[in-house]
Order: sequence, then structure tokens, then C-alpha cells
Amino acid sequence: MDYDLTSVKAPCPVCYADKGLLLYSINSAQSAQHFVLKEKNEDVFFKLKSHIEKLWRGGKCRIIRCENCSFCFADPFIAGDSTFYRLAYQNGGYPTWKWEHQLTYQIIKQMVDTRRLNNFTLLEIGAGEGAFVKKIAPSLTDKKNVMCTEYSDYGLDKIKDYGIDCLSKDIRKLDDSKLKNYFDVVCLFQVLEHMDDIDTLFPQLARLTKNKASIFISVPNPRRIEFDELNGALLDMPPNHIGRWHESCFHHLCQRYSWKLLNHQVEPFNFGMMFRQFLTYRYLRKSQVNKSYENFIIRINNNLLRKLLTSLSVTGDILSSIPTYRKLISNQFGNSLFVHLET
Repeated sequence: MDYDLTSVKAPCPVCYADKGLLLYSINSAQSAQHFVLKEKNEDVFFKLKSHIEKLWRGGKCRIIRCENCSFCFADPFIAGDSTFYRLAYQNGGYPTWKWEHQLTYQIIKQMVDTRRLNNFTLLEIGAGEGAFVKKIAPSLTDKKNVMCTEYSDYGLDKIKDYGIDCLSKDIRKLDDSKLKNYFDVVCLFQVLEHMDDIDTLFPQLARLTKNKASIFISVPNPRRIEFDELNGALLDMPPNHIGRWHESCFHHLCQRYSWKLLNHQVEPFNFGMMFRQFLTYRYLRKSQVNKSYENFIIRINNNLLRKLLTSLSVTGDILSSIPTYRKLISNQFGNSLFVHLET
């Protein structure tokens, strides 16, 4: 696909500028098909399509890039809710240890070793099944100093079983006077891109954190997303992901809240991992097209036959699209963007 790049007026959720560029538009059927193939599960597809229309209050959504701060956002800027995720991800799982986990752990450990942090308090928003906090506590701080939020019952139970407090609550609605200016560290790993109402989120983080607290955030690398979309791989589909955060977006936030951007990094390029991921994303994008070869393959129940035909499809894609794969190698886009903010 190519981006439209027509000038449009739409208020940016980050910097409030109203000049943007339209990247593309999608409808509710395209969004639902991204998560649940109609050809595989027609009943769930139509339920999901109907719920997306309820969220959007209509059948269409635009993806817009702000010309001022480069934030890309869904319009309407509305996040998926629990019903959406229950329908869209019926077989979801959680990542274990990621690059941004390791980087954050190293920074925190260095701060502990140099006594800039001692017996610190930590909040992780959207903690999954607790892979990160299990490494942090009790090795760097006591479990009683750690709090998490997590919506899934599975993840919440895993964290509680480990002995760490976990709430199934929207952090923006947490109204506990005991937690005001309480946390030394806040972490949001691959969470921010899912969230709307950021005008409530960041003031809440300011309220919950101490002076000179650290906020560690990781989001999908927007340059990698753009490469994928322009080269036949999966779209960054709302209402799952509704915001693409560039480094420049965090500069705007820091100016607004008088914070500091201490560090930003892009995940190093891992050829094997990125190549396999790009192959998979191109295949899945093709499988969303009704009556395509890939759409036919993905519906085959025989595992051996499906794997054989998938391998043939992927091999053919590589041979027919060598220039595209060369671009992937030459650009070396890592998956994640990491920032370290200080309040």
C-alpha cells in the first residue's frame, strides 16, 4: 500500500495541533478481519465488527500523522475495551523477557548500586503475568514495595500468587490518597500505544510519582511499523493500537509536565528475528484477503498440509519480493522504542 498523505484537520492528542496527514482509512470489517478471519469464525467476526462500530460510533476510522509532533493516531482516538480484547484475542499469550525489560533492569540496578535508589517503590502498568517485576523483586527491592495493574484474570492471579499486589483497575481511575507522590519508578512496557485519554494518564502519573522519579516506557518502533505497512506486512490496526509514539512526542510531554527525557533508544536490529517476523506479517496480511491463496491455506485443518503449503507460499514470497527484503536488511529497524523520563 501507499500512504494517502492528504492534508486533514484533526486535533493531535499529544501536542493539540490540528494539521495532519491522512495515512489511510479503514472500515470496521477490515479491522475485524485483521483479528478474526471471517472465513474461519464468522460468528465471532460479526460480533467483533459490531463491537468495533459501537466503539467508533460508526463504521470507519482514519489513521493520521500530526505534522507538528509526528504522533500517528487513530481517529476516532478510542481504545479497545475488555469486550474487544475478549473477542479479538481468544488465544492470547504473554511475552516473557524482552529487550526493554533487560535495559530497564540494568538502569535500575545501576541506580541501586550507586545508591540513587534504595528500597524503592515501583508501579508497572499492564504487567502481563509479571515477568519484569519477578526479576525486580525481591532482588532489587522488597515485594511489598511493588504494585501492578493487569486486566486479565490469568496475569493478575500469577502476579498475586508470586506475592505482589496487583489491581484489575484502570490506572487513570486509581484514587488512593496513600499513593500520592508514592512511586520512585513507573513502567509501561508496550502499553501506551493501546491507551486513549492521555490527558488523564500523564497528570495521573505526575500525581503518583515522587519528585525525580523514573518513568520507563517502551512502544513499538514507529519506523518499523511504517516499513511494514508500506511493504505488504500487517497494518498497525485500531482499536488495538491507536497511537504511534515517536521520540518527538515525548519531548512535547516533557515540556508540558516539566519532565526530562534522560534516555531514548531503539531496539538493536536482530536479522533472524526481524526476518521471520516480517515473513509472518506479510503472510498474515495476505491471509486477510478473501479467496487469496493464503486465506485458503490458513483455513486448512490438517496441520501437516497447512504447514507445507505455508512454507511454499512464504518461499514464493521471498523469491518474488527480493528488493523488499533487501530494504528490510538495509534499514535495520528494531522492534521497540524505549524512553526514560524523569519527573
